[in-house]
Amino acid sequence: MVKNEKGEVEARGLVSNTKEEVRQFLQPYHSGIAVLEATRNWELIYEWLEELLNNIALAHPSRDLKNFLRQIIKLPLTSLGGIANIEGE
Repeated sequence: MVKNEKGEVEARGLVSNTKEEVRQFLQPYHSGIAVLEATRNWELIYEWLEELLNNIALAHPSRDLKNFLRQIIKLPLTSLGGIANIEGE
């Protein structure tokens, strides 16, 4: 999911776990910020994002973090879209 500065969704889609697909999806947003959940392949995806974007934030998927974020932004965290809202807070 890609959001603009106002928090509005600009793009949403399923991207295969390949460098080329990630690059194609994010190419129009080269000056953006990425929020990446620390999952099994995070290091590889982080390296790909470093080549494409100026700023990358790594989020931990623990239940404690999600509970904390719910209190801050008052949104259900069913996807990274909720976590990405922190940048604007």
